[in-house]
Amino acid sequence: IVWGIVLTCTIFTPLIPSIMAKVALLVPVVIGICKVLKVEAKSATASALMLVVFFALWSPKMAFMTASTDSILTAGILEQYLGVKITWLAWAKDMFIPGILWMLVSIPLIYILRPQHLNLNKEYLKIEYRKLGKITIDEKKTVTLITALLILLIFSSWHKLPEGVLMLGIGCLGFFPGIGLLKSDDFSKIQFKVVFFLAGAVTIGAVASSIGITESVINFVQPYFEQMNSYELVMSIYIFSILANFLLNPLALIATLMIPIANLCSNLGYSATIGGYSMIMGFNQALFPYEIAPLMLVYGFGYLKLTHLIKVMVFRIVAGIIFMTVVTYPYWLYIGLLDK
Repeated sequence: IVWGIVLTCTIFTPLIPSIMAKVALLVPVVIGICKVLKVEAKSATASALMLVVFFALWSPKMAFMTASTDSILTAGILEQYLGVKITWLAWAKDMFIPGILWMLVSIPLIYILRPQHLNLNKEYLKIEYRKLGKITIDEKKTVTLITALLILLIFSSWHKLPEGVLMLGIGCLGFFPGIGLLKSDDFSKIQFKVVFFLAGAVTIGAVASSIGITESVINFVQPYFEQMNSYELVMSIYIFSILANFLLNPLALIATLMIPIANLCSNLGYSATIGGYSMIMGFNQALFPYEIAPLMLVYGFGYLKLTHLIKVMVFRIVAGIIFMTVVTYPYWLYIGLLDK
């Protein structure tokens, strides 16, 4: 059951650029499994299954630039304010292996809760699968559009079209006659408050940079960072990001701190992307639900117990420091990302 959830979430990861949407889509499915197997809400088993969904969506989202809002925002800031263009394929080269491996490290941590052994009846699954019926024309159209989008994103370094334009363009095709996947009523359901929130988040960083706050931060911390080697630099940014996440959500932190951190890495002779990637890895950690909106949504369904969450997350933070040391840093070193 655990690895079935993991596989499903991983398949969805590059297809939907919103962790909140994926949580809202997949958590009810897992709650349905809990109800079928008579798993009580907030039991160790229910908490474990809820954390499987969260880890399987929140960890591998780092592997794809368009899998989450914070990754898209990071790439946008690096390009707009620092002139560092990261293509979809380049992001995958740098982050796919760390992102997927980190998910595989995170998932087994749920067994700290000692969940009960569960077994879904095979015949029951066959009956429920047959109820779904044959794939519809609209479903075939959707798969075709998503496949086309992924191909365009992978080859974005060739055609030079911005990733945001590609995603908007494919979305607009859903309204076209003959395709008809979207209607005028669907447009009214767009959460424009999220759009304005993202615009405001980006503005925070832009204003901080224009009035000199960014430069002041760099001037203050640079003497300390100049004495660090590449490993110390990466781990300092990583741990700082974990601590900062207690105060602000990742989007606000990216908008506020991404420019100074990336500039600092550039001033020290490293790629600006090192700052962005290290922050993204750090923001993947959390101890309490309020730190990350998708985690708060998972918790809000009422099946995840707070003490279970904190217990697993403490071990996950420790595991993350070890993972950065023995996997992520050596990998970035190997691919030349840390070369001066």
